[in-house]
Amino acid sequence: MSPSPSSHRGAAVGAGPQAVGKPDLVVTRGQVSSISGNLSEVTWFLRDVRYSLTWKAQTKNAGAVAAATSQTGLRYQGAGGRWVLFDRSRVPRLAPNHVHQGVEEFRYIFDSASWDLGTYPVEICADVTHAVAEKAETTTAASSPTTST
Repeated sequence: MSPSPSSHRGAAVGAGPQAVGKPDLVVTRGQVSSISGNLSEVTWFLRDVRYSLTWKAQTKNAGAVAAATSQTGLRYQGAGGRWVLFDRSRVPRLAPNHVHQGVEEFRYIFDSASWDLGTYPVEICADVTHAVAEKAETTTAASSPTTST
């Protein structure tokens, strides 16, 4: 999948030489794939089968100052609209307008005890643990097509 980044922009930070800005972490590109290929459309997973999943994310600091170490995460929307973390990737300190390319792989079983048959939205989120005080505190995410079990 090649998710489109959703953006958030906070109010402008004060003007002048003494103005202090904040970092603003965003996912500018993302992709999730399985052994069977890129998850560019709705993909069906069989329950109780182990899958190897790989995901890539490009995280950018679009803010005015450096961002501390953070984590970009791959998550799905579960029961009741709650977002549940699949996996996360460490993002080093990022200077303004710098990017980090992360690639992670994990194995997962969509077990029948935990997964109802259905469709689940997936997204890749910058600063998924909210460790960085950002210009806008809403998590910026790249959304994907849905994944079905």
